[in-house]
Amino acid sequence: MTILSAAVLVVLLPFVLFDVFFRPSIRRIGLRNITRRTREAALVVGGSLLATALITASFVIGDSFDASIRDLARTQYGPIDEFVYADTAVQASEIARAIQAKQSPAIDGVLPVTMLRASVGSVGEDRIVDPSVRILEIDFADALAFGEDEKATGLQGLEDPFAGSGVVINNKMSKFLDVSEGDEIDLFANGETLRFSVSAVVPISGLAGTGEILVPRGAVTSRLANADTISSAVLLVSNTGDVFTGAERTEEARGAIDAALADLGLEPSSESGPQIEVEDVKVELLDAAEAEGTETTQLFGTVGGFSVLAGILLVINLFVMLASERKTELGTMRALGLSRGSIVRSFALEGWIYGILAAVLGAMAGIGVGVGVVAYASASLTGGGGVELQPSIQLSSLISGAVIGLAISQITVLTTSIRMTKLNIVRALKDLPEPTGTPHRTRNLVVGVVGLLAATALWITAGSTQIGAIAAPVLGSLAAIPLLGRVLPGRVATIIGCSAGMAWAAAVFGLLGETMADPEVSVFLVQGVILVALGSVIVAVLDRVWLRLAERVAGGNVASGGVATKLGMAHPLARPIRSVMLVAMFALVLFTVTFLGIMNAVFQAQGPEMAHRIGGDYDMLLDSNLVSGYSAEELTGIDGVSVAIPVRRTNAEVSFENLKAGQADGVETNQARFSFVDEGFDLVTPPATAFRADAFTSDAQAWEAVLRSRPGDEQVWVMAPDYSDVEAGQALRLIAEDGNEVTARVAGKLELSWMIGSGYYVSTAVEPILGDVDRPTTRFYLVASDGRDPGSVAAVMTAASPERGVDARSFVDVAQAELDGQETFLNMLQGYLGLGLLIGIAGLSVVLTRAVRERRRQIGMMRA
Repeated sequence: MTILSAAVLVVLLPFVLFDVFFRPSIRRIGLRNITRRTREAALVVGGSLLATALITASFVIGDSFDASIRDLARTQYGPIDEFVYADTAVQASEIARAIQAKQSPAIDGVLPVTMLRASVGSVGEDRIVDPSVRILEIDFADALAFGEDEKATGLQGLEDPFAGSGVVINNKMSKFLDVSEGDEIDLFANGETLRFSVSAVVPISGLAGTGEILVPRGAVTSRLANADTISSAVLLVSNTGDVFTGAERTEEARGAIDAALADLGLEPSSESGPQIEVEDVKVELLDAAEAEGTETTQLFGTVGGFSVLAGILLVINLFVMLASERKTELGTMRALGLSRGSIVRSFALEGWIYGILAAVLGAMAGIGVGVGVVAYASASLTGGGGVELQPSIQLSSLISGAVIGLAISQITVLTTSIRMTKLNIVRALKDLPEPTGTPHRTRNLVVGVVGLLAATALWITAGSTQIGAIAAPVLGSLAAIPLLGRVLPGRVATIIGCSAGMAWAAAVFGLLGETMADPEVSVFLVQGVILVALGSVIVAVLDRVWLRLAERVAGGNVASGGVATKLGMAHPLARPIRSVMLVAMFALVLFTVTFLGIMNAVFQAQGPEMAHRIGGDYDMLLDSNLVSGYSAEELTGIDGVSVAIPVRRTNAEVSFENLKAGQADGVETNQARFSFVDEGFDLVTPPATAFRADAFTSDAQAWEAVLRSRPGDEQVWVMAPDYSDVEAGQALRLIAEDGNEVTARVAGKLELSWMIGSGYYVSTAVEPILGDVDRPTTRFYLVASDGRDPGSVAAVMTAASPERGVDARSFVDVAQAELDGQETFLNMLQGYLGLGLLIGIAGLSVVLTRAVRERRRQIGMMRA
């Protein structure tokens, strides 16, 4: 968009510069009205800059999201560029030595660590507990020397922080637990309570961001039984370069890592055989940041398109009024021999002055709008995903916003000037209105036929796309207007055609549900423009209805305001095009704000339904990361809990090999989460599916097949999460790390399962093949007793013994948390679009100011 806008300006600018330096007459005409009417010029600039401000703001918001997520590379990873997950600490050390032996110039450090999660709490009567904290066991000296820059580790300036029983915590965890240096904290894991003292509180950065608490090697795992149930051995790899440039050498570093693994008889997780997972955490984060920033820019730019269109209508209105006000002046210049092209170029020069001022001021205003939106989002989304939004202003974005805004204004000014300078010299000199044109029946017939053919071609070629599905029938309904006009009055034909187009645009989502599923934001933009544009045309066609309605309301009585009413209606009806553009300008903005408000209300009303889709007829979800968590018998003995169904979970390296007609068409290996459930899971209605395999006619049938599947069966069924790339009915081969495998088929894909991280649901009978039967049960689905509020019961269970690592939530609360996040984002969009209301206010003020000046003679006559 920026390149295209710049190209437009490059084409137009030489002509303007030529007029400025070599055509003094055009220069004087173009600049004269700016200096003569500075207040009105200020209104024109003020109205024009708002569109630029919105465009620039969308860039600032996108840059801020991009920069804030990119900053996680510093705060969460620091020098870390890759994770290498090993089976044991010994294996991690062997891999580290093998990588160092390669002496790759792309790698400047390796650091074996142990990662674990446990509950951590403060010490004292008013204990505060976090049930799931990331903890790193590290060697301090090695950690301090990890990578090229000591500051990037987040541990600079510390001296032997692990002396005695000291640990390091980051400032976010310190604030949550309300502890500081010298205070003690308790760590709860596997039925044990370990006490440490806080020797240092450091900012969230580098290793202190990867782990919220840093402890000496073996300080936790050596003191716990079954420590491997909550810990994993990881090798951290640092690429040559700083926090951000190191990611550029990921491909070269991966080559050295893969070669080192091969020397040890291991293979990276993308290959078959004994597998070691290698994760490119830094480059994935930076790619995600860029994608998020681009997506956010497009979202705000697209939604802001309504207000930008309103700004374009305002600019058109302004120059239409300028041309109308100067009609006699233009007629005089034409009579004196000035060509129409010269007048157009004088208008273009005047428009350039307005546009440049509006572009500069609009870019500056866009900074304020963008920073305000980011500040609101930061205050509302604090802690969401660990991202702290900070404003980021890039010079390139300001230039892009100014260039796009200037290009839009210049194209608008040029096309409007060409249209408005087409006048009759005699009528212009006498300030007479242009005659109403007679219908061109033949031309209208040709236009109608061509329009119908174009609509048909669009439907055939693009009817399967969402925008094509909306636009093609609407284009056909508009093309039918001149054809209907041959047998019906023109106003009636216009109303019928526009009404048909509006009806289709409003009903298309219900009529073409499959095509219009999961629409992009741009689809709503097209729909809104169609509805507002056609509605505005109908308003213009019904001008006589509004006049008669005004007369009936006023009653023709001067005392009751009849004259004022007629005069108030006379000017808008005498300038129908101008009035319709003003109506459309307001309607576009109000449509968007109203649409977002209704969408927000609809989303909020979906809470109970979303909860049912996430958890079925279950009421609560209880998670625990400790062996000492609840058992099913304990849970059903708690007041308020009537049913407790255990769900055993594990993360495993699994190869998903897509099978078509019994032949492998590709292998994809990644880490998948599995939830193992038995036949008791359907004691109440399980979660709903979004898609089912053709073999099943109901969710109950699909779940029954999954729960009753056995490894020796002819067909093993699994239930896939909604975020997976598999399809319902697709055959899969699930291969565990130890080589055991089972061929399965997807019974269905769940709805909204990403909100609780359920992964693939598999029968417990398959667990010995894919999972670890000795792994503790860490999740329960619960049903509340009759008459008890699930949210209150969940809160009581969480607060009763948080040191056991229990986190209970009602499914309604899970859904509401997501809806609250959506509400915050929609409110942010509404505030952003609220600036569009300023466009409407500016437009109204300019139009009324111009209208008064335009009618000075009539107003004087009426006063006389």
